[in-house]
Amino acid sequence: MDPFAEVPTASRIEARPPISELLKNAGISFPEGSSVTLSNNGTTLLVTNSPTELDKIEQLTQPLGSSAPSRAGQQKFNRPAGFANTWGLTEVEKGGSMDPFSDSDVDPFADSPSASRIEARPPRLTFPDRTRLWREANYYHNTEPADESLIPLNRFWIDLAAWDGRGAFLSPHFNACHSSTNDALMCLAMLDLPFKAGHPEVTVDGSTLRVKAREPMILFYKDTRLAEKVAPESPLLVRQSFSPLAEKFRTVDGRRVENPVTGDFRPGIPYSASLVVTNPTGIGRRIDLLAQIPAGAIPLDGKPATLSSTHEMQPHGVIMEELAFYFPAAGDFPSYPLHVSEDGTVLAFTEPRILHVSNDPAPQDSASWFVLASEGSNEEVLARLQTENLDTINLRAIRWRLKDRDFFLKVSALLRERLHFSKDVASYAFLHNDPKTIRTYLENSDAVRQLGQWLDSPLLTIRPRVHLGWETLEFDPLINPRAHAFGDHPRMTHPEARQHYQAFLEQLAWKPALDSSDQLT
Repeated sequence: MDPFAEVPTASRIEARPPISELLKNAGISFPEGSSVTLSNNGTTLLVTNSPTELDKIEQLTQPLGSSAPSRAGQQKFNRPAGFANTWGLTEVEKGGSMDPFSDSDVDPFADSPSASRIEARPPRLTFPDRTRLWREANYYHNTEPADESLIPLNRFWIDLAAWDGRGAFLSPHFNACHSSTNDALMCLAMLDLPFKAGHPEVTVDGSTLRVKAREPMILFYKDTRLAEKVAPESPLLVRQSFSPLAEKFRTVDGRRVENPVTGDFRPGIPYSASLVVTNPTGIGRRIDLLAQIPAGAIPLDGKPATLSSTHEMQPHGVIMEELAFYFPAAGDFPSYPLHVSEDGTVLAFTEPRILHVSNDPAPQDSASWFVLASEGSNEEVLARLQTENLDTINLRAIRWRLKDRDFFLKVSALLRERLHFSKDVASYAFLHNDPKTIRTYLENSDAVRQLGQWLDSPLLTIRPRVHLGWETLEFDPLINPRAHAFGDHPRMTHPEARQHYQAFLEQLAWKPALDSSDQLT
C-alpha cells in the first residue's frame, strides 16, 4: 500500500479543538475582554479572565501537575503521558500506541480496523475536590454566638456611655478591652485617637515633666513615691475576716469589694469566715492550716467546725479557705485565730478576737441589697433596680414580693427596658397569666430546643437563625456533574455540602409553607 496515499476519512486523526472550546465545554465562561492561549509545546497556558474563572481553571489544570497561576493569569503545567487523551483524543483501543514514530509493530499507515480507529470525543475534564466552604464571619472572624459575652462590659464602655458627645472621646480604660479581637477592634473604632499622630512636645524642667499634645492622645505615666506604711518582715501574710454569708461582696462604683461585718453580729444570721494566706517570697512551702469557727457557733453550708489541712504553697502563691456558721443566741463568743505552721514551727497567725452578738436591731444598711430586699418598701426596691448593676445583685431575694401582681408587672417592665432577663422573676408570669413575660421566659428556656426547628404560636416563636444558631453556608465552586445518583453514591459528592443540604431540608420540613427565600436557598 502506498504510504503516501490519502488516508481514508474513517481513519483520519481529527484536529484537536481549540483550547478555548475545551474550556467552554468544561464550564469556563469567557466574557468580553477575556482570552486564552496555549503555547505550541503545550506547557504554558496564558489566560485573561475574572478571578472566579481563573480559580476554576486552576482546579482544572491541577491534575496535569499545574502550579498556582501568576498575577498575570499565566498557568504552567507539565505535560504527562496521555495529555492528548485528557484534552479530547482517545488512544487506540487495540494495537498499541498511536505514535506513528514509536517502535511498535503496528503499521500506523495501514488500514486500521474500526476497533482501532482513533476518534475525537468530548473532553473528559473534571474538577478536583477543592470546593471552599464560606460562612458568615460577623465582626470580626467570629463564628460563635454574638451575644453580650463577645464584648464584655468594662470601665471603657461605662466611659463611653457617660460621654456627652462633645469633643473627642478618650478613655484611659481602653486597655481593658482585650478579651478578644472583636473587643479590641470595637474599642479602637470608638476611640477618637488619630491613626497617625505627631509626637507630642516634651520638656523637662528640673523634676517636672511637661507633655503638650499636638493631637488627641492618652498618656500613661508611672512614678515612684515614698511609702508611709511598711509591713513587718514575715515569711507569710495571713488574714481572717467575717462577712454575711448571703452577701460577701458588694459593688461600689462598678467595682466588686468585700462586705465585712463592721459592728455587732446578730443571732440566727449566717456568716462567712474568709481565710487568706499569701506567700510573698520566692520559696515554696509545705504548710499546715488550723482554723475554727467561733466558740459556741454552729457550722453551716457543709463546712467543718474546725479546719485542719495541709497545702503545697507555691512561690508567690495564695491559698483561700472559707468557713460558715451562725450564732444561736446573743453573747460574747471568742474566735480562735488562724494559725499557719511548717514542720512544727508557727509561721504566722491572726490576732484573737471576741465577737459580740447582740439582739438589738441591726442598723439600717442602705447599701446592702439583701437588707433592702427584705426590709425596704416596693418603691425603694424599684428605685434601686433602676440604677443598680443587675448582674451583681441576686434577684431571688425579691421573689416573695413577686406574688403581688402590680409589683411583678413593674419589675418585669423595668427588666425588659434594661435588657436583663431573670428566670426567677419571669417564672411568676405563669402565676399572673402575663403572656408577654411568658413568651420571654420560654424563649430563654430549653423549650426552644425541644419543640422543633420552626414554630408559630401565641406564646412562642421559634426561628432557626435566632434560636438555634442556624447559618447559611456557601460552597464555591459547587460542581455537581450528575443529575441523578450513581449506584449507592449520593448525587452531591461534597460531604459537608451534602450534610448542610440535608439539615436544610429537615428544617424546611417543619415549616407549614415555603417562601421565596427558601426557594432561593
